[in-house]
Amino acid sequence: KCLPNQQFMVFKHLPEPHFFVSVADDEDAWKVEILRKHYPEDRVHIEFVAQPDQWEPENLADLLLAAPNEIAVGSTVQGILKQFWNLVRVAEFAGGVDGLRAFDLVVRCRPDLKFHSFPEVINLGPGKCVTTPWWSRSGGVNDRFAIMRPEAAQAYFYTLIWAKTEGWKNGAPIHPESMLAASLWAQGVGVATDLATSFSVVRKDGSLILPDPSFSDIADLLLTRHQRKPKS
Repeated sequence: KCLPNQQFMVFKHLPEPHFFVSVADDEDAWKVEILRKHYPEDRVHIEFVAQPDQWEPENLADLLLAAPNEIAVGSTVQGILKQFWNLVRVAEFAGGVDGLRAFDLVVRCRPDLKFHSFPEVINLGPGKCVTTPWWSRSGGVNDRFAIMRPEAAQAYFYTLIWAKTEGWKNGAPIHPESMLAASLWAQGVGVATDLATSFSVVRKDGSLILPDPSFSDIADLLLTRHQRKPKS
């Protein structure tokens, strides 16, 4: 349902994209093979994995309370941790940090996104930086889509490793947007939260979870744009 839209809206901006897909081996996993019909075989890499249950820290209750927002209705701690485990896994599948540095840009894109808008020109700063959508930040950064320099990929994709070794013991919350942002900031990655894109999440039945900007998302975007505006 989403690939034609993603090709037209996003992938056409990326010269000769390579796809690294690490997907939970369930009844729908085979659907990712559709990529092979549209892109050369040597640029499509797919693996099917079993997602292991994740260890939860003893101070879990405090780490949930530390987040600026509650986790989304229907989400679970295990679901969040498995999401971040999958980011680690796909980075390893792509060759780890060294493998990702073979590319000019690294894009994280969920397969269930339908894009409504996307900038014709992607303004990405030099060095260690990540650009994310301006909305659905929940006190951190939007965790559904990101464009980054490869130098920033370790902090983004290995967030769970950082959280287990450093973040949680220092109070970093277990909350998707907050934990991701904390990992990026702690590791010196510049974060631009003003990517001018909007998209919906497509459910299996074809219905959409529409973009959900908050009042604080809009206020932060206006402040960011004002700060970047040249002074007369």
